[in-house]
Amino acid sequence: MFNEFIRGFGLLIGYFAVSAASAVLLRKLIHIPRELFRKTLHMILLGSVLVLTYGFETWWVAELAIAAFIMIVFPVLAYAEQLSGYSELLIEREKGEIKRSLLIVFGMFLLLIYVSWGMIGEKYL
Repeated sequence: MFNEFIRGFGLLIGYFAVSAASAVLLRKLIHIPRELFRKTLHMILLGSVLVLTYGFETWWVAELAIAAFIMIVFPVLAYAEQLSGYSELLIEREKGEIKRSLLIVFGMFLLLIYVSWGMIGEKYL
């Protein structure tokens, strides 16, 4: 179980690190309209559900990884909000939007994984 958590959580962190870094690098290299970049970030976020379903064999280990991800990333975002350029880089429309979205989306993932994979037993529902 511990090995599954470490492997899956590593995949999740790696997925976000590579995806976000690629998106930011691409934005620096070529002009990407603000809304298109926002949608790219949304697609990266939604794509993490694939890591959660394919990267884990046990539903509750995937849920632990989500909880750990939130507990690590939320304080990082709270700190980053205080830095100049944060809102511009992530195209935040209002203060706290990124943190709120993190909680809403991963809360939804927690619920969906619990219901479909945990209760119904269908991993790919």
